[in-house]
Amino acid sequence: MKARVIPAAMAVSCWMLGSSALAQKGNQPDKPGSKAPAQPATPTKPGDKTAPGGPADDAQKMMEAMEAAGKPGAAQEKLAQFVGQWEATVKWRMGPDAPWTESPGSSSNQMWYEGRYLHSSFSSDMQGMPFKGTSVMGYNNMTREYEATWIDNMSTGIMFMTGKADAAGKVFTFTGESADPMQPGKKKRMREVTTFNSADKHTSEFYEAGPNGKEYNSMTIVYTRKGGADNTAPAKPAAPTKPADSDKTTKSKDNN
Repeated sequence: MKARVIPAAMAVSCWMLGSSALAQKGNQPDKPGSKAPAQPATPTKPGDKTAPGGPADDAQKMMEAMEAAGKPGAAQEKLAQFVGQWEATVKWRMGPDAPWTESPGSSSNQMWYEGRYLHSSFSSDMQGMPFKGTSVMGYNNMTREYEATWIDNMSTGIMFMTGKADAAGKVFTFTGESADPMQPGKKKRMREVTTFNSADKHTSEFYEAGPNGKEYNSMTIVYTRKGGADNTAPAKPAAPTKPADSDKTTKSKDNN
């Protein structure tokens, strides 16, 4: 319907302009050698690439918008510092007054889709049971926020969080909600703050609402890059030197 209305309206406008010009000229006969009056312009056909605001113009604008929305930039580059193999020390507790439990872990991180998303595979143990999880993090150019999802082998839900990074890209703060296993059907607030202490070390602190509704630190994970400057094992002392074989030979000759 729209494709028919636009050419019709243009045709009416051209006809009105032509009628007005003829009215001003009157019924005077044409002078010898005079040119015939200019014909009204042909209405633009639907789909004409030269028509401003036409389908082709709209499609071009849509493509430009999509390219801008999908092009990785400085915000995505900040995620690249997470790439690599990491060893982790996990401390967690079941409540604000519960004792801390500590366990080792590891994380393997890589960028996906030409630097658009950070994919992380995490493994550890929880009370003697193997624990594995996967997260995908990215920066949404349209909402201008970081977005992250998390799934693991001890739940059936997908946790979704959004956040910001500071100007230097060294502190990432995320907020969201997670299902509360102690209260089926209800959710609890979650907050995560990840701070880069150096290029080879970063710390993630997790906060959630306790039974009284107040926020408490429920888990802290310290990551150190495998083989990095902050994860270098101390050098082992050199083994004691054994007596030289030449000494044994000398003593043997003396005895003879």
